Amino acid sequence: MVSEPQALGQHELKGPSVSWGTKHLFARGIFEEETRPNLVKPLSELVPVGKPCVLIVNDKKLSTPLRVQLKWIASANGEKMKE
Repeated sequence: MVSEPQALGQHELKGPSVSWGTKHLFARGIFEEETRPNLVKPLSELVPVGKPCVLIVNDKKLSTPLRVQLKWIASANGEKMKE
């Protein structure tokens, strides 16, 4: 969750890496070849569906890693949405 969403607009990310816990979802550098296939996968295949989780975004343009809290919501028919 971005505590100051307007501040995010000030940053043009150049080469972001995204992780969840110790799992690299996408990373530049030595993990890029290994994690590139994740870019086309739905997020529901990469993190647990239905449980809140925190994604960490790192980029040279950020002074500190950006923590993004992911919350799943129910669709109109009561099923968990995948993203």
